[in-house]
Amino acid sequence: MRNTLRSILIVGTISVVAAGGVVCAAGDAMLQGTVLDSGGKPLPGATVVLRNQDLAFHEQGAITDAAGKFRFPALPAGSRYELTVSLPGFTTIVFSDLSLGPGRTLEQNVVLRPAGDFKETVRVQGKSQTIDTETVTGSTTFTSTFIAELPILGRDYQDILT
Repeated sequence: MRNTLRSILIVGTISVVAAGGVVCAAGDAMLQGTVLDSGGKPLPGATVVLRNQDLAFHEQGAITDAAGKFRFPALPAGSRYELTVSLPGFTTIVFSDLSLGPGRTLEQNVVLRPAGDFKETVRVQGKSQTIDTETVTGSTTFTSTFIAELPILGRDYQDILT
């Protein structure tokens, strides 16, 4: 009886801890992208470093795969992220002030130029749009010309909506 109670207590504790990990993961952000050369071909082996001095997250690195892709999963949501991409023989590029929203994925694609083209580090400051893969939103806009040309008696726009 005592062993059964102990087993139930252990299984219950493990379940609560596992469920808590899933709840925490739902608020995490993700950053992913592809590193390409100026001709549009993927660059495998590029070094990608992500930093944020404002959060408890300081630095994380990745190497692009054979398709030139990189991915940083389970990141704390926040702003002022800095992404540095480098590869020998190519210029280093730095994206600063990136914002990662909770539960969102930021797609940051990078094009590296040969080192002979530039003798400097390129810094890009700005924000790209966040892709929300969880929510779908649709909208329709009716112009006054469209409404005027409707074959409806009275041409009331509310008749369209019903």
